[in-house]
Amino acid sequence: MLGGIAWTQICLGGTRPAFAYPGYFLVACAGLLSVLVVGVKRYAPGWGILLWTGLFFAYLLVRGFFSSLSFLATTNALLILAALVTYILSAVHLTSVRARLLSISGFLLLEAGHLWLGLTQYASGNKWLLFDDIRPDYGSRASGFYTCPDHLAGFLEMLIMVLLAVGLFGRVSAWLRIIFFYCACAGVAGVLLTGSRAGYLSSGAGVVVLSVYGVYHLVRVQRFRVSLVLLGGTCSCCVVLLGVLFVTHSDLLKDRFGSIVDQDLRPHLWQAGIRAFALDPVMGTGPGTYLVYGREFRDPSVQTDPVYAHNDYIQLLAEYGLIGAGSVLCLLIIHFLTAWKYVRWRLRTLQQKEKSLSSSLALVIGAAAGIAALAVHSIFDFNLQIPGNTLFAAFLFGILANPGIPEKPRAEDAADAEVKRRIEVRQGNGRGSLTWTWKVIPVALSIILIGSIVPRWAGESEVEASRRAFLNGSYALTIYHAKRAAEYGNEEPDLFYYLGESRRLLANQFAGATRLNFLNSAVEAFDQGLKHFPMDERSLVKCGLTQAELGDFQKADTYFNRAFKWDPNLGQIYAFYGARLQLEGRDKDAIAAYQRSNELSVNQIAIGGAQQIQESIKRKESSSTRPD
Repeated sequence: MLGGIAWTQICLGGTRPAFAYPGYFLVACAGLLSVLVVGVKRYAPGWGILLWTGLFFAYLLVRGFFSSLSFLATTNALLILAALVTYILSAVHLTSVRARLLSISGFLLLEAGHLWLGLTQYASGNKWLLFDDIRPDYGSRASGFYTCPDHLAGFLEMLIMVLLAVGLFGRVSAWLRIIFFYCACAGVAGVLLTGSRAGYLSSGAGVVVLSVYGVYHLVRVQRFRVSLVLLGGTCSCCVVLLGVLFVTHSDLLKDRFGSIVDQDLRPHLWQAGIRAFALDPVMGTGPGTYLVYGREFRDPSVQTDPVYAHNDYIQLLAEYGLIGAGSVLCLLIIHFLTAWKYVRWRLRTLQQKEKSLSSSLALVIGAAAGIAALAVHSIFDFNLQIPGNTLFAAFLFGILANPGIPEKPRAEDAADAEVKRRIEVRQGNGRGSLTWTWKVIPVALSIILIGSIVPRWAGESEVEASRRAFLNGSYALTIYHAKRAAEYGNEEPDLFYYLGESRRLLANQFAGATRLNFLNSAVEAFDQGLKHFPMDERSLVKCGLTQAELGDFQKADTYFNRAFKWDPNLGQIYAFYGARLQLEGRDKDAIAAYQRSNELSVNQIAIGGAQQIQESIKRKESSSTRPD
């Protein structure tokens, strides 16, 4: 399981299927192997919390099954299954303090890798990532193995809370406490390097949760330990001092801190999500469909592709409706109430035993603070759409669902052996049917997950190879890999876009019949992709442009009209439409289209096209005034 989560994070957060599938596969293998683990004492969580979690995930899967865009629904369904397996493994099998601390130690290695690469990115401002990928231009903001700094902040903020909680409230050795505090401070530095404003706010919210609980903890156990208070105070001062030093010595971080409350594009993205929600308030528009309606309802000031709403709650509301939003709210409430119930009981037992520290308690508090930090971050970003962060959050939710220690271990005091046996069965430790249920559920889910991944794996690998070749300008190689992916039965719209656009660009290198053949085959590829994704603006625009290059301007307008319908405020569509008008010789209309494109977003396509028309007009005027 740890290997699966680590893989998805290292591979750009698992944001593309070819990178996510190996991580999902490892998680599923962990689910299969869980049936072989014997002789380990476990305490199963209550049926109520697992039943509600199961119903929530079941609704997400069923809603996706009825989605009209199957490729988006499939991507979401596989992530949901992987998260559910991770959750059950954490809540049912990895219940001992030792196992959970070992898992957290494994995540420390992952944190070290993120920070190493993040420091390199911050110091040199390079865009390098693993697998020779190039991340978007975020300047010197650190993103680690992720493509976006905000996603790194999302992972680190959750891990920091767990480390601080174990360091403050856990019964661990001094050297382990020091390591956890050191790694927590390193994580804080990493969050600062990301320049993520939402990361700053959410990390602060998590620290506030820990601080409030710390005061409550000291009051309840009634054992005021000076050493613990000094350690916590020293750690807090170090974190604050570290933050101040970074901010005061970094122009990037001063700018990011200074613009926390500045207006940005997020409110426009949220507004588009609300308008999408209004289309189907009860059931939502379907998983991943914000990609469609975010474009249709985009504000003219938003010229980047609004793939996500930058607010997990609004996106959930838009895609899964009130049922989905209400379910996730109940999911959060029931997990936090379960954790709070355990915390109160554990503090009472610590007071009775005249102790003040508990590792199981610390893990629950850390998981709760981590989820709280992520909940704040989700107001501004989309970390739950990133597989690497979603799987780690599922691991923390599993800790909340089951602290690993029975809340009321009264069976040992019962004189009746039958009563003791029934309690053991109810807790999942006896020979009753519940024990087998906990073994069967993750295995069944893992089989479904593996059965869904394996047939798609080779095709997605070819799609990824095609994408890389396309970005590198190797169009012949793009066509080769795209055809291979199609042979595997892959129906990704991106695949057919790469195939069609590569053929269209190669057509420019030829003339005559060869050029026409390339253009006609490009139209076929675009049309094939549009069968699976009729609203794909890229394929609509490029297919319309290809039809114009073939001289069929009436068909070209059909595709462009569909593109304008689904994305009326994107400047690039007007730029390509200007190129289509220019091919027909309608220079005045083309200039008007180019001007509209530049009004929305200044771009080289519109600028270059307008210049060509002006130069052509000047040449015509000079030739007409030249004496014979």
